[in-house]
Amino acid sequence: MHRKSNRQGKAITMRKIREIYRLNRLGFSNKEIARSVRCASATVRKFLNLFEESGLSMSNLESLSDTELQSALGIKTSRGPAGKQMASVDFSHAHWELSRSKAMNLQLLWEEYTQENPDNHYGYSWFCGQKSR
Repeated sequence: MHRKSNRQGKAITMRKIREIYRLNRLGFSNKEIARSVRCASATVRKFLNLFEESGLSMSNLESLSDTELQSALGIKTSRGPAGKQMASVDFSHAHWELSRSKAMNLQLLWEEYTQENPDNHYGYSWFCGQKSR
């Protein structure tokens, strides 16, 4: 299942994105749609704008696979371009670093991770969302 992360690092599924379009076509307001799919109104606006900019019709939407829809909307996956594997993160080491120094924080750990993996690192929101897992 493909997911797109929103600003808070929570993932929105392609199923939810399709539901946003379906409810919009039925005339629901952005606030009603947001409540129904459990996301922010700004997220609803964002995906409705992407749909409008893509030039897709609702019939196109229903015939596309998740991967094709992602591509048509310009949504990137967390795997990066062309399925490129992202560098793994040693969260046990990160936890140890955070517990041993009050000066250490997630931003510093993520910056260190990106310097070690300049071409295949995860974004900061993903990094922060994973630390508790």
